[in-house]
Amino acid sequence: MAVNFMRVRLHACGLTGNVRNGLRMLTVTCFSGLHCGREAIGLVLAFIYRMRLKPGREVEYDAAWREGTLIARERFGSGGSHLFAAADGTRVAIALWPDQASRDRYFAWRRTNPTPASQVLSEAMEASHTEEVLTSIDNLWVPNFP
Repeated sequence: MAVNFMRVRLHACGLTGNVRNGLRMLTVTCFSGLHCGREAIGLVLAFIYRMRLKPGREVEYDAAWREGTLIARERFGSGGSHLFAAADGTRVAIALWPDQASRDRYFAWRRTNPTPASQVLSEAMEASHTEEVLTSIDNLWVPNFP
């Protein structure tokens, strides 16, 4: 299978986009202002996933997502995730990581240590998912809300 890869500069502040095998990945990085760059205090990456599930697999998928997130938090330093049901029937999740390397270690571990939950996550999806990567610039979320 041929791998198509395209990198496009979309904005002067560093917004770039990557497309690989039809899976859209956006990486947002801004290099101006006080809250930008790797030296920023509280810098975090937010990964936003959108998944279309096979009908009737929602409850099973949600439980598997929870299990995977708990492993990511306990063993790999993830900041956790928030799973949403969108109006169009898809699942949307926001997962927080301190850096790309921590997330990469988790997914490498998951590939070599498949669990029943990881099998459900892949089998329950109707089609490949999309992923967006965002770098935190100014976090004004209320801790432990509500």
